[in-house]
Amino acid sequence: MNHPTSLPTHRSTTRAPSRPQMALICAASWALSGCYLFSDFDDLGGTGGAASASSSSPASSAASGGAGSAGVGGAGGGGAASSSASGAGGGAGGSGGGGGAGCAPADVDYTALVMNELAPKGVPDDWIEIRNTGVEAIPLCGVMVTQDYDDLVVPDGPDRFTFYGDAYLGPGKLVVIAELTEFPFGLSKDGSERITMFAPDGTVLDDTSWLVDSSTEFTSAESWARIPDGTGPFSRTNNPTKGTSNFDIANGGAGGGG
Repeated sequence: MNHPTSLPTHRSTTRAPSRPQMALICAASWALSGCYLFSDFDDLGGTGGAASASSSSPASSAASGGAGSAGVGGAGGGGAASSSASGAGGGAGGSGGGGGAGCAPADVDYTALVMNELAPKGVPDDWIEIRNTGVEAIPLCGVMVTQDYDDLVVPDGPDRFTFYGDAYLGPGKLVVIAELTEFPFGLSKDGSERITMFAPDGTVLDDTSWLVDSSTEFTSAESWARIPDGTGPFSRTNNPTKGTSNFDIANGGAGGGG
């Protein structure tokens, strides 16, 4: 009597990724999509755009990688990859001065960085333009742009945007950050507003504020800009010039190079 032959059972040797492996995969995926948020504004040819970060969302590297390297009062903690994956790296550090030095090169002079133009009712979203008014490229990693600074503590959470990555802003060049894709806070078009930019160590680099109401609110055809470009005081202009030199149609004033 013939007995049926048992067929060998094939078992796949492929295992599902472990939690740590999945974390690394997620981190790598974010890094690939997030490190070119800015085009080659630095004009240095391919260091990659500066990935942006805020400390507002615990699900992204903004929450812990960005806050870890530019957190208030600390030297910076966990890298962008590990914090993006676990949401636990980095951290805000202590309550003292800025902690952005964790990703910033030593002996860098950031004082040539200025906020150049802001659009409280930008199209399609609010935006902030930053210019390097100096003669040398400046690394952006750890530089912070904040809302509602109280002259005591660098704002954190949804009131702060932090640059990280290896991008440099070349001399005379501009970079624009936008509300929907980079910074987590909007600019007030019909109330009081204060926006402050900090070096990685918490030193104030630039500061501006305005006060309007519903009868004098900003329109999409206006901006808050330096006239002359890069060096002048801030004023309300009738000609937003996102990513280019400021020029106020009402006053006929031209900005500098860019």
